[in-house]
Amino acid sequence: MQEQPVRPIVEPPQSELTELAVSQANSSTTPPESGRSRLWIILLFVVIAIAGFASSTDWLDFLNLERQATQEDAPSTDLVTAEATPPDQSEALKNANSIADSTPPLSPLLPTKGDQFVAECRRVLEHLNSQLPDSLEAKEMSARYEFEFGEIEKASELWNTILQVNPNFVYALRGLGDVATTNGKLTDAVRYYRRAVLS
Repeated sequence: MQEQPVRPIVEPPQSELTELAVSQANSSTTPPESGRSRLWIILLFVVIAIAGFASSTDWLDFLNLERQATQEDAPSTDLVTAEATPPDQSEALKNANSIADSTPPLSPLLPTKGDQFVAECRRVLEHLNSQLPDSLEAKEMSARYEFEFGEIEKASELWNTILQVNPNFVYALRGLGDVATTNGKLTDAVRYYRRAVLS
């Protein structure tokens, strides 16, 4: 059996060790810029989705009507007696009036709040684009916002600007496909969608 030669352990000088420890400590406490921008983008997607949902639906009124309908679904003994004897017209009119009075009026609360959400989204997007002027993702978020809220030409311009920088930016290709679909240009839409899938 042969013995393996013993290798001496060479330690780096103390100054190199401290520099290495300091650089590792600094890198672990400071988040990278890309992480911050991704967090902003995710947050912005969520805010845009909430604003779009809140401005396009009357879900609060729907919930109130649904709750009221479940309370009124309980069987009434009045209906059984009404079938036994013919109802008086004035009684039927009173019942109809009481039902009409119990129905809550349509509330303008949600459209007002929806407009506030939309305005807040626009401010957040402007801030994001001012902080990250070279970010294609921030520009794409602005384009998606414009598209979702009816500014199709502005969205198309933003997506074309993105494609000038990165011709294979999938979300811009998909956005232009959405614009083409909205405008009824299905052959252009298919072309953009194919490019997006193949990118």
